[in-house]
Amino acid sequence: LRESEGKGHAVAPAILNNRITQAVLKARELTVTHEPIEAAGLNRMTGAEKPAGLTYLAAAIHSSRPDLQRTFPEPEKRDAAAYLLWLLTDGAQEYDLAPVFIAPLREQWTAALQRLPQPFERLRYRLTLWGKLAWLRFRKSGGA
Repeated sequence: LRESEGKGHAVAPAILNNRITQAVLKARELTVTHEPIEAAGLNRMTGAEKPAGLTYLAAAIHSSRPDLQRTFPEPEKRDAAAYLLWLLTDGAQEYDLAPVFIAPLREQWTAALQRLPQPFERLRYRLTLWGKLAWLRFRKSGGA
């Protein structure tokens, strides 16, 4: 990555689209860090333990969006399954997330489901994910 002209942040490779880059840069304004933006770095976990944290990308998107902060106030705990469901469906479409970012989010979502106490709740989330992904594929194919 190369430094952009006088802006103090790294130029992102093609896999990092403008929406992702803007979310990361906005989150960095809050944390005052200027490390280069790299896909591998955005897939690192923020928490000390893998199941309890989010990827840096998931955390950056959340911290850059007040609406997500209101809807999912505890994205690493109580709201993890719901927030990751949003990221895997609507968020993935909104941010045009590449498969390299989807795979770790899917792993986190699966881990978040395993932490849910009720089997019915896990099933509800799985069916919701399946239904939302099917609907998004149908819409993308021109069906609606």
